[in-house]
Amino acid sequence: MLADQGLLSRVLLSAPDSIMGTRVWREGSAAADRAMGRHGARLLTILEAPLPLSADKPNELHPRRLTLSDAARRVWIKFVDHVETMLAPDGELRRITGIANKLAEHAVRLAGVLTLVRDVDLGEIAAAEMAGIDWCSTTLPRR
Repeated sequence: MLADQGLLSRVLLSAPDSIMGTRVWREGSAAADRAMGRHGARLLTILEAPLPLSADKPNELHPRRLTLSDAARRVWIKFVDHVETMLAPDGELRRITGIANKLAEHAVRLAGVLTLVRDVDLGEIAAAEMAGIDWCSTTLPRR
């Protein structure tokens, strides 16, 4: 019923296979602790950044534009075309067209989040973020 209303196509869904029965206890590693510390520090920096407010209305946000670089746009277009071919009558995504039609929008939003996590002041999404390249290990500041 929700699929027919268009609600599900506006939500980023994830349904991984269950790992129940395999989640045995193991101690965390020092590397994981350091990565979590870097991640927490980065999120705190983002949360403490000043909000972009309108000059004439101090209670109104004035968000800046976040655009795609030319290289990121090329990556995005390849993804759009790939998804489109999978929407064909015999395509893998045909059964979930309502959700699949929004994949390109979700992808660019996620790339925007990755961009701003890398540097909250950036105004352009790079190809690496659009392609989902392993940004976490290479772009976050080390402690």
